[in-house]
Amino acid sequence: MSDLVLIDTNAWITFFDPNFRDMPKVANEVERLIETERASYTEIIYMELFVGITSEEDVNTFKSAFAGIPISTLTERTIWVDAHINAYKLWKANIKFKLVDVIIASVAMHYGMSLFHHDRHFVEMAIVLPLKEYNFLDKYDAE
Repeated sequence: MSDLVLIDTNAWITFFDPNFRDMPKVANEVERLIETERASYTEIIYMELFVGITSEEDVNTFKSAFAGIPISTLTERTIWVDAHINAYKLWKANIKFKLVDVIIASVAMHYGMSLFHHDRHFVEMAIVLPLKEYNFLDKYDAE
């Protein structure tokens, strides 16, 4: 098992938002993971974040923010095979999911990492999949 924690897109968005979107616990956890060198991301998370950038200045800030953070790459074919199998298991269990979230969960499981998120989909996925996840969601939070 890895000491790294894969941080999902919603948690990163909360971290980068100057107002912390009224969720300082999430932003503080991302900051703690970065400071303790346990933070990780993957290409699809990076791309989801990158599409929200609105200025050239933000591009430079964004790129430098991720420069020292390890990437858990999607290049291994087994991750894609696992994602397919995981999507099938979720479908069979009648759990609704987003394809991107299945890929992210599959990356975390492949590398033996926990997944830190702010998205109820991952909690539901962990009912069926051996996903180690944690969050600061209230049981009444929307995704």
